[in-house]
Amino acid sequence: MSRFRTQLLSTLAVGVFAVGVAAGAFAQDTSHPAPPPMAMAHQHHRGGPWEHVDGRLAFLKAELKITAAQEGQWKKFEAVVRADAEEMKQKAEKFEAEHKARWEQIEAARKAGQPVERPAPPSLTERLDRAEKMAAEHAKHISEMKAVLAPLYASFTPEQKEKADTMLVRAIGPHHGPHGFGGHHGFGGGRFGGPGPGDQGMHGGPGRPGPDGDDDGDMPPPPDLPDDAN
Repeated sequence: MSRFRTQLLSTLAVGVFAVGVAAGAFAQDTSHPAPPPMAMAHQHHRGGPWEHVDGRLAFLKAELKITAAQEGQWKKFEAVVRADAEEMKQKAEKFEAEHKARWEQIEAARKAGQPVERPAPPSLTERLDRAEKMAAEHAKHISEMKAVLAPLYASFTPEQKEKADTMLVRAIGPHHGPHGFGGHHGFGGGRFGGPGPGDQGMHGGPGRPGPDGDDDGDMPPPPDLPDDAN
């Protein structure tokens, strides 16, 4: 698979299926602390998975050889993709701004010689509430995408279906894993799968809130903050 097609799959479908995390700009190992704002700003400057959606949609349309009769349903698919990508962009920007503000607050406290308070991690019930909310969002987005993709796929010729199965199913993977619809760094952005860097607080212990997570104060200090700062 060419590099451009790989980028198409990861970027386009992150916009389509991503709820848990913004892959690309925020595609980092959830077991490690967040990068400082300058690093995050650099990542954001490079562009996130919401970038160049139009071009990638055009490429996919050409590859699938969408016909005039399929145009109407294709446009519905495009609308869902663009709306999802815009939603992810807004959440990622909000997350980055909040993380930067937290960093600046910590730096100001350190320069003033004041103790840096570490917010308490969310409780078990709070984590469960967040997991329940995420699951409901996943189900909603799956239904939305199925509503536009199922009739589109049904209209495909055998040749189109073969190409769609190759381009899309290959990305899904056998278990909707990290490189599939359910992953967070492959064709999927979290809708069909487990947690991403934005929701480790509910799946993997205390963590910073992600682009679509609730900012409940569980974000740890930046990685260079000494343990004895408070």
